[in-house]
Amino acid sequence: MRGAMGKAKTGQTPGNRLATGNFRGELGSWGLAVALAFGRRLLARPAAGAYLSGLADRCFAPGGAPAPPPPQAGALADGVVSLLRRTGPFPGRIGVDGLPGSGKSSLAAALGERLCLDVVCLDHTNLDKPRDLHRPFAIHEHHRLLRTQDIAPLDAIIYIDDPVEAAMARVLTRKRGAYLLEILDFTLHKRIGDLAFALADGLALTVPGSAVRLKRRPADGYRHRQRIDDAVAERGGDAAGRSLEEALFLLAGLAPRHGFTAYLNAQALTADLFGALADCLPGSVLGRRGR
Repeated sequence: MRGAMGKAKTGQTPGNRLATGNFRGELGSWGLAVALAFGRRLLARPAAGAYLSGLADRCFAPGGAPAPPPPQAGALADGVVSLLRRTGPFPGRIGVDGLPGSGKSSLAAALGERLCLDVVCLDHTNLDKPRDLHRPFAIHEHHRLLRTQDIAPLDAIIYIDDPVEAAMARVLTRKRGAYLLEILDFTLHKRIGDLAFALADGLALTVPGSAVRLKRRPADGYRHRQRIDDAVAERGGDAAGRSLEEALFLLAGLAPRHGFTAYLNAQALTADLFGALADCLPGSVLGRRGR
């Protein structure tokens, strides 16, 4: 009786349960096959190969002190120091921003050597939260620094206005972080970065013959947030309650977004995903059950 009631309640016979179990097992195997095919396609991309090669280089490279900044970074740092000396007192706090691959870290390191400042890399820091930039005698650097943080404490801000193509080529050459080429919308990233730097108050200076721009903090401050909010309002928008980054997206005429995921290129891997599905469809569980 109890067995009959159980059968009526579940509506399944032992044969049905066995078939369902087989289907789930085959579906799981098919999913794994798709994942492996997708992975093979990703690894065939030049950026993925460069990233893995860079990992191998770091794993087998001998330990020791970090490599010195490249000569070109030193020349740019000399240009920055020259501008700073001509335009005001010694800056004890500096922020450096720019696309991945623009040379932020190298420039910051070279500047740190010349100005005797500590370099604070924020690459592994959650910039969706406010960070304290009041640390004296320090250079903070990150590719989303100006669009996420209150830059009021910084005596000077530096933005590397590198062309997108040049930054992407540098990322591929250096290998470190090359996976970003497959997932990051560099054009959108630069569009928001350009706005963030432009709307900080102050006279924009350029290191001659380079893409390095800098601004010193004016007497009244950068008025960064106020100027961004005013610019959004002029376009008929309202940035009240929005983060700085979201307000910049509004100013760019886009839906308000924030965080690293705001710059992910959702369509970049679509072709590989559908290719992996197509690779696994012949003889798949769906095909077998349809026969």
